[in-house]
Amino acid sequence: MKIIKKILNNDYLNLAIRILIGGLFIFTAISKLADLSVFTKEIDNYNIVPMYLINMFSIILPWVELLCGFFILTGIRVRANAVLSIGLYSVFIIAILIAMLQGLSINCGCHTKILADKVGFAKVFQNSGLLILSVYLFNFPFSKLSIENLIKNNNPEIS
Repeated sequence: MKIIKKILNNDYLNLAIRILIGGLFIFTAISKLADLSVFTKEIDNYNIVPMYLINMFSIILPWVELLCGFFILTGIRVRANAVLSIGLYSVFIIAILIAMLQGLSINCGCHTKILADKVGFAKVFQNSGLLILSVYLFNFPFSKLSIENLIKNNNPEIS
């Protein structure tokens, strides 16, 4: 058990996962912001969000993803952003499963036109893997390879 914890509490593993999660959030956010009208339509295709909230969701979600991705990538408040990431991936998985139960053959809305993927088990498994990696970041948020650690080392009174 001690060996597993040592392996999991590795700065380079932490950095690799932060690059994957953070980079993916940044990439998807930029692709959504590049064409909000397409992203708005993709949210509407799920038939889950009330019509009066769709525009708000399509504007806010990419910015949340962008900021969350930036903070995870740079290692700033990783645990808090991992909680946000866990919430987002959980919602994405539930939305995809609901779309599948409805028999919808729609784009997932993850990357808009750049990498248009259909809802299905492949997306559920992909998002589940990213959810597990987000749980890892929640449990092992601290890394020497982060801006937050750099700031703390230069200012010991900051906690």
